[in-house]
Amino acid sequence: VLAFGAALVFTAATGASFVLSSAVSPDLGLIVLATLTMATVGVLLAIRVPANLVGWLLLVSAVVLSAEFLGLVYAEWSRIGYDGSLPGTAVAAWIYSNLFVVPVLIMVVGIPLIYPNGRLLSARWRWLVAVLIWSLVTFTVREGLRPGLISDTTFENPFGIAGIEPLLDLLQLPDVF
Repeated sequence: VLAFGAALVFTAATGASFVLSSAVSPDLGLIVLATLTMATVGVLLAIRVPANLVGWLLLVSAVVLSAEFLGLVYAEWSRIGYDGSLPGTAVAAWIYSNLFVVPVLIMVVGIPLIYPNGRLLSARWRWLVAVLIWSLVTFTVREGLRPGLISDTTFENPFGIAGIEPLLDLLQLPDVF
C-alpha cells in the first residue's frame, strides 16, 4: 500500500512540475493538490483501518484522477508541442474526457454514503449505489463510444463507432447525468 501511495505522489509531483513549467492551465494545480491529498489520506486510512472502505475509495479516486490528469497533460503537450502527432494522443484525451465522473461520484456521493465506518447506514441505501453504478457505466459507454470529437478537445474519438448513436441515445434515458 505504501508503494501504491508513493506512486501516486510521484505521479502528482511529476504532473505538478509539468504544470509549473508550462502554460497548460493554472487550475491544474488544484487537481495535483486534490490527488496528493486523496492519496495521502487514502493510504493512511487503508493502512490503519483496512476494513474501512473510505480509505480505499480515496485511493481509487486518486488513481483515477491521476490517470485523468496524466491524460490531459499528455494530450495538451502533444497538441501544443507536436501538433497532436504523438502516439496515443487521442487515447489520452479520451481518458481525460471520460474519467472525470468517477472521482466526482466517489467524493460527492460514495464517501458520504459510507462515512464514518466504511459501511452503508442501512440496506435501504443499496438502491442508490446501484443507480450510481448504472449511471457511471452508461455515461462511460455512451460518451466513450460516441463517434466524432471528444468533448472539450479537438481530437477524434479513437473508440467511436459510426452508426451507434441511436443505441447510445437509449442509454441516456435512465442515466442520472
